[in-house]
Formats: sequence, structure tokens, C-alpha cells
Amino acid sequence: SLAQEEEEPGIQSGLAEQLEDAKDELYAIYDVVEGRTARVREAETERRQVMLDYGAKERQLERDLEDERAALVEATTEVERRDAAIHAAAARADAASVDILRLEGELYGERSAIAATRDSYDQRLESLVRLTSDFQGRINRLADSVTRNKDQASHIKRRILETKRL
Repeated sequence: SLAQEEEEPGIQSGLAEQLEDAKDELYAIYDVVEGRTARVREAETERRQVMLDYGAKERQLERDLEDERAALVEATTEVERRDAAIHAAAARADAASVDILRLEGELYGERSAIAATRDSYDQRLESLVRLTSDFQGRINRLADSVTRNKDQASHIKRRILETKRL
């Protein structure tokens, strides 16, 4: 009985250490999950900003395209109104057409870049969501382990109290 009484505080101490270790591990995992969640939020904020920037660039390119189209119409009208300047106006119209094609190509390129960026961020977001889910599973398993350790410690405490009563 004396040996058992000396052994039980050691068991209690060991269980308390295990419980503290499990809690520390649980907090460490929680910190990692919080950090990754913050990075997901930052990535989403960056993605939104990129989308806003590309939207502004796209609107500017559309305005430029409309300006170039207006210049083309003006050049065409000038050609019809002045027979003497037919060759010069035709050259300006050709130049404006080239600019329109270039701007349309740039607009298409910007749209492709936006789509690629969106896809990349969506993939990163999905990956981070999977990681968060994995860490949530680990947290749940650790919480279950902590609960089992608490139950086991309560059981041992009851046994110690029962032993002391005897």
C-alpha cells in the first residue's frame, strides 16, 4: 500500500505532463492553422487587388480602343471629304487599324493573364483549404486525446481517493 501510494503521485505527475504536452501541441497546431488562415486571407486580398488592377487596365484599353476607333472614323470621313488627301488619310486609317489590332491583342492578353491569375489563386486557395481541413482533423484528434487523458486522470484520481479511504 505504501509503494502504491508512492507510485500514484508519479502516475499523476506523468499524466499531468502528458496532458500539458498535448495542450502545448494543440496550441502549436492552432497557431499554424491561424497562420495559414491569415495567409489565405492575404492571398485572397492580393487576388482581389490584382483583379481590380486588371479591371482598370482592361477599361483603359477599352477606352483607348474606342479612341482609336473614333480616330479611324474621323480619318475615313476626312478621306471622303478631301480627294486631294486620299493617300494621306488612307495611311492614317491603316495605322489606326494596326493600333486597333494591337490594342485588341493586348486586351486579349490581359484577359488571358487575368484568367491565369484567377486560376492560380483558385488552386492555391483550394490547396490551403485542404491543408486547413487536415490541420482541423489533427486538432480534433488531439482534442479527443486530451479528453481521454482527462478521463483517465479522473479515473486514477477516483482510485487514489478510494484507496485512501480504505
